[in-house]
Amino acid sequence: MDNDFISKLKNLINEQGKEVFLNATRCKAFLADYTHGEYKKESRLLLQVIEAGTAKEIDTADDIEVCKKQQIRILREECFLDEDVSSDVIDALALVLRNIEIKKTNIKNESQPTVINDIEQKIVKQTENTNINDTQFNSTTYSGFSTQYDNYTQSTENIDNTGKEKKSSAAGIFIFFIVVIIIIFISIIGNSNQQSQSNRGSASAASTGSQTNQSTQTPRETFTERFTHTDLNVRARATVDSPSRMTIRPDTRIRVSNLNSSGVWVKVNHNNTEGFVNSTFLRDFRITEILVGDKLQSGAWNRNPGTQLTGNQIQYLGIQVRIETTNSYNANTSFRIRIIDPNGNPFHINQNTPAPGFTYVQTARVNNTGLYDLGGFGDPNRRIYYRGTWRVEIWYANPNNLANTNVVIASRTFRFD
Repeated sequence: MDNDFISKLKNLINEQGKEVFLNATRCKAFLADYTHGEYKKESRLLLQVIEAGTAKEIDTADDIEVCKKQQIRILREECFLDEDVSSDVIDALALVLRNIEIKKTNIKNESQPTVINDIEQKIVKQTENTNINDTQFNSTTYSGFSTQYDNYTQSTENIDNTGKEKKSSAAGIFIFFIVVIIIIFISIIGNSNQQSQSNRGSASAASTGSQTNQSTQTPRETFTERFTHTDLNVRARATVDSPSRMTIRPDTRIRVSNLNSSGVWVKVNHNNTEGFVNSTFLRDFRITEILVGDKLQSGAWNRNPGTQLTGNQIQYLGIQVRIETTNSYNANTSFRIRIIDPNGNPFHINQNTPAPGFTYVQTARVNNTGLYDLGGFGDPNRRIYYRGTWRVEIWYANPNNLANTNVVIASRTFRFD
């Protein structure tokens, strides 16, 4: 693989850790950023090898040479990758993950020399001496041989009828016939090969024509709808260095094309403006409403969402959200909830939770547009909440880009009397 591409992989692993090469989805996102949309072929091959589990095997292998041979065989049989290509990608992974340079393996068998035996050489020589090629042996040629035969037999009649001379004549006639038969046989084989090559040429031309027709067919462009996650730039080309054509506000419904995708970059069309956006800043849902209510410790509603609440009567502040989805979204979705008290302080932040800095984390199975329960937080003795204006913030991060996409996607204020 290209040395510059390998250098970018080393930079990626130095900054993000080797775990990024063990997850094809994360690796795909980071590769687009680190290569700036270049090295598309190398990136595609690397991701295909990572999806096959090769990176993990290389990272944990005791004998790197044995592991390489095993993975080359697996990639050939299951992913249909060429052995040389597989070898190059595995060498790059070993260098990046383990800082090991693997010696090049001679995978393909050396070609064996072709041996022509004495008989074949004699036949070829005899054919050359007679100046007869694959298409020249015809009735005229046969007539020439017949004339030679008549002259030959006439000359033999003039020889003395001794036993020795008769034997010599018979042997000469026999050899002559053998030579004629060999030449006829070579001519037949040559014509057969020529016809076979002609047929293959016709089939190849027909196949090439068919492939040409298929390649000229333009794929049909279709669009799906998604929502923007943050303020999102629509760029002229699929790179962060490209100028922005427009900026779209969060929670805006946009149309995403099925064509011209490049890594994490996808083509979009919004308000008659076309361009490219980073797909990790898109999602398939948006929250349109937040409702709060009083929950009991059992999880049942004591006061339904939307009713007036009194702070010193609240056991658990229950939260419901109304979610709008696109593209038949169906997935477990993790939300981080932050409750902020009337003084503007995050409420009951526990740094030991799975999401430090938030009041609690709630996962909901979101599968279509509707109302979803996001749990609650409180005290069965009703001693936490008090009079004043409170705020609820709901945060969400794209699993493919956790570091950059953890933002508030919905919030609301409410008052306890």
